[in-house]
Amino acid sequence: MWALGVLLYELVAGRRPFEGDTREAWMEAVLNAAPTAPSRIALTRTRTQDAPTSPISPREARRLRGDLDAICLQALRREPEARYASAHEMAADLRRYLADEPVSARRPSALYRARRFVRRNRAATAVGALSLALLMAGTAAYTLRVSAERDRANQEATKAARVSQFFVDTFGDASPFTAPVDSITVLAVLDNSVAKIDSALSGEPDVQGQLLGMIGDVYLTLGRFEEAERALSRSLVYDREAYGEDDPRLGIGLTRLGRLELFRGLPVASDSLLTLALDAFGDPAALAPRLREEAAIARLSRGSAHHWQNDLDAAVADFELALGVLDGLGQSASVHRLNALNGYGWVLEARGDRERALEIAREVAAEVRRQAPDNTLRIAVAQQGVGRALRGMDRDAEAEAVMREVVAAREAAQGGNNVEVAGDRVTLALVLLAQGKTTSADSVLNLADPVLEAHYGPDKPMLGTVRQNRAELAVARGDLAGAEREYRRTIALFETGGEPFVRRHRRATLELAETLDLAGRPEEALGLIRERYALDSTLAPFGRVVGGSLLAQTGEAARGVEMAREAAREIAETNGEASWRTARARLHLGRALRAAGRESEATPLISASRRTLREIRGARTALVTATG
Repeated sequence: MWALGVLLYELVAGRRPFEGDTREAWMEAVLNAAPTAPSRIALTRTRTQDAPTSPISPREARRLRGDLDAICLQALRREPEARYASAHEMAADLRRYLADEPVSARRPSALYRARRFVRRNRAATAVGALSLALLMAGTAAYTLRVSAERDRANQEATKAARVSQFFVDTFGDASPFTAPVDSITVLAVLDNSVAKIDSALSGEPDVQGQLLGMIGDVYLTLGRFEEAERALSRSLVYDREAYGEDDPRLGIGLTRLGRLELFRGLPVASDSLLTLALDAFGDPAALAPRLREEAAIARLSRGSAHHWQNDLDAAVADFELALGVLDGLGQSASVHRLNALNGYGWVLEARGDRERALEIAREVAAEVRRQAPDNTLRIAVAQQGVGRALRGMDRDAEAEAVMREVVAAREAAQGGNNVEVAGDRVTLALVLLAQGKTTSADSVLNLADPVLEAHYGPDKPMLGTVRQNRAELAVARGDLAGAEREYRRTIALFETGGEPFVRRHRRATLELAETLDLAGRPEEALGLIRERYALDSTLAPFGRVVGGSLLAQTGEAARGVEMAREAAREIAETNGEASWRTARARLHLGRALRAAGRESEATPLISASRRTLREIRGARTALVTATG
């Protein structure tokens, strides 16, 4: 019943009773927030979307107020015993509402029943009311104004009634007495709804588009991407039919499709759709507040798509523009703004601005604690950003403490088989690996890997990350043969993912080259790099420091030492003198110097680097055992 209540609320109000850009934010709202009466939401929506340039009378939403509010809110009661006993009972109340009869969801009173009587006998009572109005007004202008307002109100009431009637027709037969209990599922109801929309609402494209957009959102939340795409694509067709090609409301449907592609892991397609959405919205300053907020959502979503494609400058620009719009709307602490800040911090971290990324992550976490001090799940989600930022700064002991709290809180709230919990476990495992805690890291990955494999499916490019983590664990244990095997599997999986996985593929290839070098196969390692990349300034510093060492070991000593030295300097500037990444880079520089016959420079550099790596990464890492 609760799921049906959510869908009815969204059909009536144009949005869900509980909102959030992430599953965690949505769950927090479900557990702690009371839904606003849908009539109030519908009135706000109408003001900002359907008539953005002129105010409307509250009378336009009066048919939604009272009875339909009560029906929606009773279906959404947290206590199961307080909801409708069955879908059949809820459908009966909806039929009573449409017939202007008293509904069971409201307490009866003399005034309430009188109002129902008037509505059922509208023709007779309207004659007297209209005559009185004419006598009082005394002018034709007044009559015309009343008529126009009535027509607008009737249009809104008719649209709400059509949505409600569709709901009744769709769900009225869903009853444990007419079908097996296990067949009455949300997915079955959604599928049934989609099948009926074309025929039941023929000639009403605005209602059809609204319904399909809502249903597509539900499919997306459930991870049913193919069904979501079909519903959202059809919704956009109906929106174009209802509003024309130049209406900014088309941006909402395009944003939904763009976010779908992002959830699918297809950032290039997402980028294209979100750019079309932003073009449809046009200048945010010319939009009504609600559409301006939708445009900001499209902008921050495109920022995430740019991040996926490693276009960090474009990502930063989009996130900053989205934050500016949301701040202008007075949403300094809204869910959308906090999500935008979180994504912005992640991009800054990838761009090397780790101090600012940590500052933003802590700002988000502090705001969430202020808003929901007792909501451990929402706090844990915010703290995840802090843990990630600390890991990027090599503050691994602090990151471990944060991530252990995050994993414990999210597992308690979401269960051990949740894919987002598995992702946080991976972050914890990498923090443990960075400290040389290989046994603990292995245990954590053993819990995370099966969940990720089940979620993404066999042989999907995202599983390359799972294999890459295993390769890093093998290096940390000194198992170079195992690391090589896992890196090759990683590269093969990333190759199937195309453009979105280019950056990850490059990193895995360079780490495989390092592994081959540590295994005493420098010619093969150098050939692997040259097969794919140019050994010049276009390669990342890690690739150049490994490549420089390999050049020196294979006969190009002078060029190799110079390349490795410059790359090691860049890595030290970015990560600091105490970082294991700096020690790793200097280890490769020392190996280049040794190959060039410059032992007096090489020996102290290699010794100091191995000592730092032993202290931080552990004595078993191949970076120590294979370079002695």
